[in-house]
Amino acid sequence: MEVRYADNLAFLTHSVDEGHGILGFVREHLREVNLALKEDNPGIAIDLTSGHQTDLLGTVVRLRDKRLQYGPGPDAWTKLNSCLAKAWETPEPQKSAIAGINGWVASFGMTFGSGEMLRSDILQHAFDFGFRELNDRDLEEGWHASCVRWQECRKKAFQKHGIS
Repeated sequence: MEVRYADNLAFLTHSVDEGHGILGFVREHLREVNLALKEDNPGIAIDLTSGHQTDLLGTVVRLRDKRLQYGPGPDAWTKLNSCLAKAWETPEPQKSAIAGINGWVASFGMTFGSGEMLRSDILQHAFDFGFRELNDRDLEEGWHASCVRWQECRKKAFQKHGIS
C-alpha cells in the first residue's frame, strides 16, 4: 500500500468569494475522510488584486500589471546560509555545499529575474562560508532549469483550467 499526502495547497481564483468556496469544498472533502486543514494555518483567501501578497513555500506571490510575479521569500537567503554552514559538518563539505546550492537554486531560482545577479549573490554567500571552488556555469544552468521547470508547471496548470 502506498500512502501520499499533499501539503500547502494553493488555488488561484477569479475572486475572494470563489476562493472561500474552494476552501469550503476542500474542508468538506477532507472532513469526509476524517482529515482537516492544519489548525495553525486553516487557510484563507487572499485578494492579490488589492495589492496583497502571500508566501507560498518560501516564495512571495503577488499580482502586478495583471500578471503573477514571484520573488524570494524573506527567509530564502537564510536557508541558503544554513545549508552552507551545515555543509562543513559533513565528510565532504564541498560536495554538500554544491548539492545544497543546487537544491536551493531549484527551489528559488525562478523567483529571481536575473540569473547573473543571482549567481553573483550565491557566489558571494558561498565565498563568505569558505567555499571558493564553485562553477558559475553550473549555477547558470541550474537557474535556467529552475525557470523552465516552473514555467512548464505553470503552463500545464493554466492549460488544465483554460487560462492563457
